[in-house]
Amino acid sequence: MEDAGDEVLGAGQDASAAYAACAPGGAVDLLLDGLERDGPALLALDEALVRAGPGRPILRTWVNPTAVVVGRHQDVGREVALRACTEDGVPVLRRASGGGTVYHDLGTLNVALVLPGRRTDAVDHLAALLLQVLHELGLPADRRSRGLFAGPLKVAGFACMQTQPGTLAHASVLVTTDPAAVARYLAPAPADPRPLDSHRTPVASLRHLGVEVTVPELAAILPTRVDGRVTARAPTPAEWATHEQLLASRYRDRGWHLAGTRPSPAGPMKEEAWTTACA
Repeated sequence: MEDAGDEVLGAGQDASAAYAACAPGGAVDLLLDGLERDGPALLALDEALVRAGPGRPILRTWVNPTAVVVGRHQDVGREVALRACTEDGVPVLRRASGGGTVYHDLGTLNVALVLPGRRTDAVDHLAALLLQVLHELGLPADRRSRGLFAGPLKVAGFACMQTQPGTLAHASVLVTTDPAAVARYLAPAPADPRPLDSHRTPVASLRHLGVEVTVPELAAILPTRVDGRVTARAPTPAEWATHEQLLASRYRDRGWHLAGTRPSPAGPMKEEAWTTACA
């Protein structure tokens, strides 16, 4: 399903100016976590950062092994091509934020921005940063209600969750991922649409659109475009402790990933999803 009717947000504006207008400013932490090729642990850390209560904005880039990741309240049976995933050994995982189902592999860059307190502008900050960099790379992308697009093709999407201590916005950017893989592992639109279903949208990677950048190169560029003083750091003991709690209670539980029925140990959570990611 194409998004030709989506509202273009900020169309015609210079991306750098748009980012400067909504950038967090001040000091920003660049998180270096050292986690590798462990999908549940990588996803859990995004949630841990927001639940631990960030003292200042945190930027994190990370790469997930091959997986299909559904939104917090989505029905796996409606979102995922389960037979293809089983045949190819592709795990199905669940994240804490709302939004739509995404396909991850080593060609997808995930970018998280965590802001202190309950915010409604976190996606604005992250979208503007990504747009600035994509424009610098020569891609005439624009923001619409369901993500970042180059013409009719989606290259990145967003999801967000809010807690009292902080707000998380994260994006999946298709850098070198093959769009055919997205089509293979994500289910087609059901015949009976429901409110939590993903919006099926044609996708393309930056490579397929002629942008010659690798995942590590894009990850290295993003912190240099942040409006503020960037300081690299490892997760704090409190962030790691929250991460371990989330792993033990939910992210190591295959039943939670497939059904989403385990309650959060941190209590009720309000989460909001502005757009879906690559779905």
